Amino acid sequence: MVETNIKLNNYKSYDYSRVLWVVAGFVLILWSLRITDYSSTLSWINGIAVLTIATGLFLIFISGLSISNDDKLLKRIGAIALIVSLLVMCVWSFVQVYQVPGYGTDELAFDQYAGYLAVHFHNPYLASMLPSFKMYNVAPNSYTFLLNGGVVSRLSYPALAFELYVPLIWLGVNLQGAVILNVFAWVVVIVMLYLMLPQKLKALSIIVGSFSVYVGYAVGGVTDALFLPFLLIAAYRWDSYGRDSKRSILNYASPVGLGLAMAVKQNAWLILPLIMLAFFIEDRTRYDRLKEQSKRLLSYFLIATITFILPNLIFIVDNPARWIEGIFQPVIARAVPAGQGIVGLSLYLNLGGGSLTLYTVLEILSVIFILVGFFIAYGRVKPLLFFLPSFVFFFASRSFGSYFVTLLPALLISMVTVESFKETSKRRNLVVIFTTMSLVLLGLFGIAILIGSPLQLTILSVHTTGELQTVDEVTVQVTNNTSHTINPAYTVQENGTVTAFWNVTGSSKSIPSHGTRGVILQAPNFYAMPPIVGGFQVVAYTTSPATVSASSIFIAQQDHLKISPDAINGPLPLNQTVPIQIQLVNQYDQPVNAGGIIVYFSQTIYGQNGLLPGDAIIYSYTDNAINRYQGASPVTALTNPHGQAEFFIIGKHIDRDPVFFEANLVNISKNYPYGYSEILALRFKSG
Repeated sequence: MVETNIKLNNYKSYDYSRVLWVVAGFVLILWSLRITDYSSTLSWINGIAVLTIATGLFLIFISGLSISNDDKLLKRIGAIALIVSLLVMCVWSFVQVYQVPGYGTDELAFDQYAGYLAVHFHNPYLASMLPSFKMYNVAPNSYTFLLNGGVVSRLSYPALAFELYVPLIWLGVNLQGAVILNVFAWVVVIVMLYLMLPQKLKALSIIVGSFSVYVGYAVGGVTDALFLPFLLIAAYRWDSYGRDSKRSILNYASPVGLGLAMAVKQNAWLILPLIMLAFFIEDRTRYDRLKEQSKRLLSYFLIATITFILPNLIFIVDNPARWIEGIFQPVIARAVPAGQGIVGLSLYLNLGGGSLTLYTVLEILSVIFILVGFFIAYGRVKPLLFFLPSFVFFFASRSFGSYFVTLLPALLISMVTVESFKETSKRRNLVVIFTTMSLVLLGLFGIAILIGSPLQLTILSVHTTGELQTVDEVTVQVTNNTSHTINPAYTVQENGTVTAFWNVTGSSKSIPSHGTRGVILQAPNFYAMPPIVGGFQVVAYTTSPATVSASSIFIAQQDHLKISPDAINGPLPLNQTVPIQIQLVNQYDQPVNAGGIIVYFSQTIYGQNGLLPGDAIIYSYTDNAINRYQGASPVTALTNPHGQAEFFIIGKHIDRDPVFFEANLVNISKNYPYGYSEILALRFKSG
């Protein structure tokens, strides 16, 4: 045996930043797979898909080469990959709009409508935004609902949020103008990330820029992308402001960028006091005199504030009260609680809900908490400055996921461009304050989830739309746990989204003190009807005090039916008996061994001009009547101990339209159909 000493290459000199480019290459491949789903809608998409996957494969190959010195080729391929990623993202966005042209949120419609009013010399802060719903095809479930069942109808953002749409409106771009600007803003963010990040991290621009949550928000109607380009400008080397003795426009980029970001959306407001606090900490160690310590701080504050005011100035002068009401609308509107923050404990786990005001108090205290903590641990948390506002939203009664992810691009830029700061002083006395505040915050959080909801809701029964498989009526038992009469407003919550408020039938809608009443709720429209294939909750709100009460999750369907065969690919001879087996299965499609369960088997013809009754014969041996007449529907059978039921079909008529067969179950106690099988389509021919 010949022994050989082979020294394995440990690649210590390997540039591991290439791993990010490999990931970026895979991201391009994923983009290709995503847009291929729409190739039957627009055939030219296939060409974009081929280009994208080819670029991704080549980028992975070049990135994986063990070359430590020559990176010129990788830089060029990286730039090409960036362009291709932007192209495929825009194509995907176009397809989403092409298929569903309506606006996905009221904020998108409000902003563009406000821009429309401004173009026609009307103050948007004085007008109702309700006409925007019809103008921009906003679905009824996309409104922002109030605790009393109404909807937010006033503009809720600073002026630059809608002024950015004015050029497009002047150009005559109407329905999709807001989406176009949203997507364009996100493209700008990706390009800025590529230019601002160091060479070793530039691949992050493609990776982060392709996160589905960001692209989905841009197309779906979340307007956060609009303020991000300005926020990136503010984040880039923000701590170098005021240090350069040379006067240059670039020296003022950060405060101007932050002022513009604040003029678009309120998310950026907390960043200004954090930056001012940072300058105060740093300049205290550099200067002895208070005037010199405060010079940079005041300068930054004034420039950012003036920049914020300028786009709003005309509306401030016209009606300052309505402008203030508009920009603080998210706080004072008393909108229904929603989101993924701690309020979710009340909405989904029935922890708390008895005082929504406490969540507002927690949000305000968390601002102070973050400012004090930032001051104490500045040297360590300085790079995280642009992300700290996300912690405030975690305590809010409306804490949507967008609040937690939007600031990531600015965080990346801040982390890689700021200078480190070494602490020179101890703030031990402030640690005591910070610890006390932490305990207060924790205590209030405990109180918020311990104050129980005033109402106990139990879903007793539902009424469905049958084969449409939605719920259009719910009967709820409501118990009032308080010592006063409550007149709540009700809605349904499904997958984290509340619908338009449901109508209460009957003359009496109030729930007496410590009383229990059965309440029948009817869906206000089709969009509000939850599907039976998922779970939903009934939620009740009160305004004085502001509370939320939620039922347990009601799942209308767990077990369902599978039909065999699930397809017959050809016409069957008339008068031939075709056996059909139905299997009871659970939510994981595993067979359920349960006998004696009634299975219903129906037939119908979905004709081109309307719904027609089927004309085949269906029968089963367990049906007491043993139906053998033409057009029988539905026909019942009992499952055997293995959860199986058997039906027989005999074709008696040749028709241009196929006959559609479907099996379902019925919840006997609550009297609603569910568990629908796949649809079996059969055609018949002469024997």
